[in-house]
Amino acid sequence: MLSWNFNYGLFSSIIYGDKSVLLDNPEIVAADGKIGYMTAILFWMTPQVPKPSAHDVMVGRWKPNAQERSLGLDSPGFGITIMVLNGLEANLGETEGSPVQRRAGHYRDITKRMGIDITGEKVDTLNMKPFES
Repeated sequence: MLSWNFNYGLFSSIIYGDKSVLLDNPEIVAADGKIGYMTAILFWMTPQVPKPSAHDVMVGRWKPNAQERSLGLDSPGFGITIMVLNGLEANLGETEGSPVQRRAGHYRDITKRMGIDITGEKVDTLNMKPFES
């Protein structure tokens, strides 16, 4: 999912060298699988101040600073990637109908199938506030 003009403009600049291509034609992302995949990878890999990239969080490159810790952004793992991808899902547990419940459920299922132990990893956004600049 790609949203907000700043994402379309940024990724259009990277892919086409012209921010207006995807801003003027956002349907390209859905219609062209190659471009859709490229924007997904770019979104996952690209830090956007004040947020780290979701990739850096998951591979342990991101270390929370004092301000981030004060916002509850202190436990690297899947919950922080939710905050990177969508800060609107701040302070949500895995309650019935919560988008975090769905995301965390998929994450648990996938990691289980892969034989990855996520015991102790914070997978929700409870007590987290959005990244601030």
